[in-house]
Amino acid sequence: MNRIYYLLSTFTALILLTASSCDQDPLTTTPEEPAEQIRRNTPTELPPITTSGENTMGAWIHPQPGSPLHDLEGDSILFVASGVDRPETALATSLDCDAFNNTLQQSTGWISVQGRFCRRPEINDDRQISLNFGLVTPDSVELKLIYTQFSGDRGVNYWTRGFPNSKIEYEVSNDNRGENILSGIFSGQLINRAIPYDTILIGNGRFDVTYGTTP
Repeated sequence: MNRIYYLLSTFTALILLTASSCDQDPLTTTPEEPAEQIRRNTPTELPPITTSGENTMGAWIHPQPGSPLHDLEGDSILFVASGVDRPETALATSLDCDAFNNTLQQSTGWISVQGRFCRRPEINDDRQISLNFGLVTPDSVELKLIYTQFSGDRGVNYWTRGFPNSKIEYEVSNDNRGENILSGIFSGQLINRAIPYDTILIGNGRFDVTYGTTP
């Protein structure tokens, strides 16, 4: 009887040990596991045009031929606001990157929609691109784009503010101040604020976001 009890106990222990070994420990993931997760979550096409606060933003960016950015990226860059959710590790728990920072400044009524394509060094993509659509008044907007090639790079800053040659076309399809939703489409020409003062063209831009408020 004792022998049977011993065999049953040993068999049960082996089953439990095998089952527990199948559970993945988030603190001991291999480098390839988060890299594969980031690959899966890296956008490959523009988001659809919607008007219900889905928190999406995207556009095609076309650098000026012969410019430094054109030398880096070629004729076009797909921009889609997309954060990076990184797994916790024993050394760091705050390495995520948010896709948006959208706010309404209550004192002025200016809504700022800022989308980010976050760095992905895990898959050898250390770029960060930030695109800002600012609704200054119902009939006035600003566009701003910052492109950095790697962490610590000061980046290239393209803007429309203060440049008479900048051109913007846009349409706001939903400006719901009650539910904090702003949606629209846009395109435009932005100018580098530093030498060589090259331009970029933004086309097929769209956003559909919710936002917070500041005083």
